[in-house]
Amino acid sequence: MNSTIKNIMRYGFLWGILFFVLSASALTAQTLELFTTSSGGGRILLIWSPDSVTPNVRYNIYRKEASEPSWPGTPLNPTPIGPLTNCTEFKTFIPSGSDLWTMLSYGLADSTGGVPPVTPLVNVCSITSLPVGSAKWRRVQFFAGYEPNVARVMGQSYTDNAVSLGKVYAYRVIRVNGSGTELKLLPESEASIKAGTSGSIPTPAGVQAVAGDSKVQILWNKPASNKFQSFDIRRATAPGGPWTKVSDVDVSANIASTINLDTLIPDRHGFTDYERYDSTGGATSHAVPNPPGADLNVSGPRDGTKYFYQVRHKDPVGNAGSWSASVSETPHDSARPGTPQGISVTAIESMNGFQVRWNRVELDEEGHVEAMKGYRVYRYEMPEMPNLGATAVGGLINQPGDTSTTITIFDTSPGLRSPCGDKTYYYRVESVDSSNNVSYRSIAVGDALKDTTRPDNVKGTEAEGFDDFIQVRWDLNNDCDINEYRIYRAYCNYGDWFPCLERDYDKDALNLYKQYVAIFGDQQGTPTYPTTHYDPKAGIPKNLPDCGGPFELIGTITHKEAEERKASEGKAWFNDETVPAGSPICYAYLVKAVDKSQNESGTMPIPDPAKEIIVCQRLRDRNPPGPAIISGLLARDSTVIVEWIGPPVQDIAAYHVYRSEEEDGAYTWVGGRTVVPPPGTGTILTEPYKPPPVVECDSIPLVSRDWMSAGRIVDTVNPRDIWWYKVVGIDQQGNETSPDSAVGVSTFTFKSNREPGPEITSVITEDVPCALRIEWTPVFNSDSAVGFAVFRCMSAGGDYYQIGTVVMGNSYVDKTVARNTTYWYRVTMLKKDGSLTQLSPPKHGVHP
Repeated sequence: MNSTIKNIMRYGFLWGILFFVLSASALTAQTLELFTTSSGGGRILLIWSPDSVTPNVRYNIYRKEASEPSWPGTPLNPTPIGPLTNCTEFKTFIPSGSDLWTMLSYGLADSTGGVPPVTPLVNVCSITSLPVGSAKWRRVQFFAGYEPNVARVMGQSYTDNAVSLGKVYAYRVIRVNGSGTELKLLPESEASIKAGTSGSIPTPAGVQAVAGDSKVQILWNKPASNKFQSFDIRRATAPGGPWTKVSDVDVSANIASTINLDTLIPDRHGFTDYERYDSTGGATSHAVPNPPGADLNVSGPRDGTKYFYQVRHKDPVGNAGSWSASVSETPHDSARPGTPQGISVTAIESMNGFQVRWNRVELDEEGHVEAMKGYRVYRYEMPEMPNLGATAVGGLINQPGDTSTTITIFDTSPGLRSPCGDKTYYYRVESVDSSNNVSYRSIAVGDALKDTTRPDNVKGTEAEGFDDFIQVRWDLNNDCDINEYRIYRAYCNYGDWFPCLERDYDKDALNLYKQYVAIFGDQQGTPTYPTTHYDPKAGIPKNLPDCGGPFELIGTITHKEAEERKASEGKAWFNDETVPAGSPICYAYLVKAVDKSQNESGTMPIPDPAKEIIVCQRLRDRNPPGPAIISGLLARDSTVIVEWIGPPVQDIAAYHVYRSEEEDGAYTWVGGRTVVPPPGTGTILTEPYKPPPVVECDSIPLVSRDWMSAGRIVDTVNPRDIWWYKVVGIDQQGNETSPDSAVGVSTFTFKSNREPGPEITSVITEDVPCALRIEWTPVFNSDSAVGFAVFRCMSAGGDYYQIGTVVMGNSYVDKTVARNTTYWYRVTMLKKDGSLTQLSPPKHGVHP
């Protein structure tokens, strides 16, 4: 509590009302009041009202015993009495910082509260120089009427200590003008009094008590005379005492309202007995002057305790009248508890709710120690208005009995999580004390609970291949907050996508993987087609399809863009232009919807085969396979056995064999053979291969096989002639390599002894994507070599089959590997003369 408020409370609360009524209470001109006390051997106090007309007026005091017939010719005072203009002398009567000094300082303030706030008078000594008749001068006259020291510094008081108790004395106050000449005696400037015998002091009337929060206001009727402004108040907790003085000021002003702001008509006198507090807000005692004895150490009043009060008037020299009848009242706790501070709100996703935390409240709104009962928490969807749209979270939360400094609760009310976007809620907290006073609600603090509801799976997904891109189409989702669509791509094997088994799959992903195994795997151990991916330790059947790798994000499209495309073309679409030109394989496409909270439809890394649509598609195939290399040319009587190794192309359909009598002559088709999975051996063609009307992905494997590359036919020829042969591939679309691009080999030039092969120098891992890089020597030389062919096997001594196309360089990246699986590689060089070198020694690699 600041000093201004303290002093206002101490000296009557309503200074404005006090000071604007003072002029009506001032003494009449030249009225002389006499007061006497027997203390200290007896003394008589003279107080008079000033002559407000005569300039620079001063006063002489004359005294005689009432029985004497004449007045003395010499005044009691050696020099005329006037205002004290010397501040040092002034302070001997009104010390700086004393209660009386402070009362005058606030009583003569230029403002009485509000804006701007009270500005006390700094130089109280200046009151003796105030213009006579001014408003502030009239205020000072009010104090001078009952406060001897104020009257003394204003030159309107004299104390006669040379009197004998019991004698009657008469006094005159004679005005002295600025020239030192005494002026005519006025009748009202003469009075008499018996030394040591005070006059009648009235008993306060109309006494009442008004209870507040840790305070009681005692009111009484204004006395008929201003000389009885002083008072004493005592307090007890029982009607008969014991009593304790509680008034630490002894002058009352006019009071226009109670401490509860009820208007008083007419004004009354009063005093407020209120509890004091230390800097921590705890109740403390305070000193109450009790002359002539020592100060009293007084505490209270405490809320909930009934108190009894009595009042008595005093005259200016301290003579006290009779105590009034007792009045009683019980102060009560009416202050709001402090508003909770330090509010924090945290969304707890695992609980589908919020944690709300705040600091413990220990003080009320006035900074006093509070007896707390508990707290109430309210939830809002909008933070602006504390009393609108509030939903109570549970009931009253009791004040903890321990010393914890924070309180924490959890709001897990049903339905807090929204399926249509992140949902923000705001919380306010109010405190409740033991008297059921409720604080103002705290500031609103909020957090968002994430939307974790996945959008529905995308429906109607389809794909169409074009020359240089694949278009994916789908139906729009009807979910409430779709933000975008993500298009993922992997690889298809014979028209289906099969996941790769990863060691870090969680339980859900592993269960989905097993669903694919149940759909595509061969539980009996007889492969539908060859496989390389299996895990005996996990109880997974061996004979599984080649896995199509993980789905990788290749593009996104906003829901708005998708709507626009549907409006113009009937369906949302996305063109995959990242497919390598001429790629023969089929790609797996998966479209997922994503909402504004970034929830993605379906599951990853393995889509649910029963709920999500995966489509396979390839480019329109315009590229023929590369020419084959004749690996064997065996002349027999009337026949030649032609053997070849062709480039590993997934959509290879057949190989055509051409023959010529001369190396540079015209080559004629003489036969061929279709390519089929084992145990089939293919069909000997009696006419060139004819493609089907439509080639679907279900006939195209993910990777090429050794049986796709090798073949043989028996050609019937005339004996003893030299024949030249070329072999070229034809794919399922009917694209055939031109015979001109193949190297002709004759029965005369064919070499069966192969040169030493290349050497693999390293097999290293690459993470994007999961792959192994194979590097070898010698350096590729286009003058002597067509390129290199890379072969792979699951064991060092097993059957190797070619992967990829002919490499015109010294490295190849194998992107069709699974983690934690060992792969063995060998490399051969294809020479310009159509011959092959030996295979390199095997070298293995593992991607962790």
